[in-house]
Amino acid sequence: MSGLTDLSSLLCAFSECKNFETSIPGSSFLILLDFYPIGLTLGLAGIAVYKQELYLLLFSLSLSLNWLINLFFQQVAFRQEGAFPGCGSRYQMPSFSSQQIVCFQTMVAFYTIAWTRRVFYLNSLSMHCFSALVVFARTFIGINTVAQLMAGAGFGFVDGILFHCIIYFLIFPNFKAILGWRFSRWKGVVDTLCREEKKNLPTRKK
Repeated sequence: MSGLTDLSSLLCAFSECKNFETSIPGSSFLILLDFYPIGLTLGLAGIAVYKQELYLLLFSLSLSLNWLINLFFQQVAFRQEGAFPGCGSRYQMPSFSSQQIVCFQTMVAFYTIAWTRRVFYLNSLSMHCFSALVVFARTFIGINTVAQLMAGAGFGFVDGILFHCIIYFLIFPNFKAILGWRFSRWKGVVDTLCREEKKNLPTRKK
C-alpha cells in the first residue's frame, strides 16, 4: 500500500470488484473500512510498544500470530479465491478481516471476564456494531463469500480462546518473573492491566 498516494488510487485496487461501481452513498467509506483490521493490528502494536505494557505486548503478538495463521490458511492450506477473482488479494479463504476482528473481540471479552469479572460492558456493544459494519463492507465490495467470512470468524474465535488461555494460564502466573528480566527492566516494561488479579492467584504448595 506504500504506492497508494490518495483515495482515488486506493479505490483502484478494487476496480475488479463486481459491486465496486455503485451509486450508494458512503460506498467509498465502506471500502476504506476494509483496511480496518490491518490498522487495528498495527495500531495496537504501536500502543503496546509506546506504553510498554506487558499484556498489550502479548495481545499485539497474538494478533500478529493470528495474521500469520490466516496467511498459512489462505496461501497454503485452502488457496480458495474470493467471491470475484481479481477483487482484492487472490486467496480469501478464510477471510482475514473476520478472523482478525473476531480474534480481537474474543480476547477482549475473555480479558474483561478474567481480570475485571464483568461479562459485558457498554463499550463492547459499539465495538461489535462497528465490526459488523466492517464484515458487511467485505460482502458489499464483493471480496468474500459468506462461507469465507464464517470460516474466518470460526478460526478467529478459536485462536482468540487459545491465545487467551496461553496468556492467562501459562504466562500470567510468571508475570513477576518476566518483569524482573534484565531486558524488561531495561525497556521499562510494566504491568498495570493485570496486577490487581495477581492477589487472587492460588499459592503453590511446596
